[in-house]
Amino acid sequence: DSDKVKKCIINATLAPNSSNLQTWEFYHVTNKTVLDSITKACFNQNAAKTANQIVVFVVRKDLWRKRAKNQSIKHRKKFELLIFH
Repeated sequence: DSDKVKKCIINATLAPNSSNLQTWEFYHVTNKTVLDSITKACFNQNAAKTANQIVVFVVRKDLWRKRAKNQSIKHRKKFELLIFH
């Protein structure tokens, strides 16, 4: 059920990790052409061949510094509000 998959992805994006940077992305693939390409990347495994939809999980290591900087700025602003107001 595509709606259930979408709800699960939304919930997964809200899951915290130790650094709270969430450097992952999720792609819900339903396009047959793209599914065929993914099947090849999955060594033509039967589960991939017969899937009507696949969720691809991608870790974006390139986002780490940007998100860490954003977290730092956010925490600094909270701290300043506490101290100066």
